[in-house]
Amino acid sequence: MILSKVRFSKKLFTKEFRKTKQWLTVDEHEELKNWLRKDRSYRTPSLK
Repeated sequence: MILSKVRFSKKLFTKEFRKTKQWLTVDEHEELKNWLRKDRSYRTPSLK
């Protein structure tokens, strides 16, 4: 397997998250923000 482990980079994630504001409507951005608060699985440090 090529990727045995994927690390979560908070700095990179924050940078990419901020960039989404220019592509999403205000409502879509709020929905994404709320979804990320609710679903913490995106912070999982490894793939299984």
